[in-house]
Amino acid sequence: MNAVLAAVREFLKHAVSTGAAPVWVLDQLYEIGDGRDLPAEARGEYGIPRGIAKVRHRLHEPDEPVDRASDEETVALVRACRSARDRLIVLLMARAGIRRGEAVYSFV
Repeated sequence: MNAVLAAVREFLKHAVSTGAAPVWVLDQLYEIGDGRDLPAEARGEYGIPRGIAKVRHRLHEPDEPVDRASDEETVALVRACRSARDRLIVLLMARAGIRRGEAVYSFV
C-alpha cells in the first residue's frame, strides 16, 4: 500500500509542477519539517538549513512473515473441493503463490 501511496504522491507532484493541479494539493500530502538538525552534507549548499518534506500518509506494515498453509492443510483443502476448477484454484494459490483475485482474473 505504501508503494501505491508513493506513486500517487509523485503523480500529484508532477501534476502540480506542470500546472495541472493546484499548489495546495502538496500541503495535503506533505508537512514541512525542520532540517537544521541534519548533517551539513544533507543541508544543501553552504549549509543553509532548508525544510524537509515529510509524508503525511503512511500505513504501518507489519514485519512479520506471512504464515503459509502446511502441506497437510493444502491436501485437506484439495480433498474438500468439489470440482476440478476449485482444486486448480487451491493449488495455484498454494504452490504458485498467487492471490485469490489473481487466480480469478486468470479464468476470465
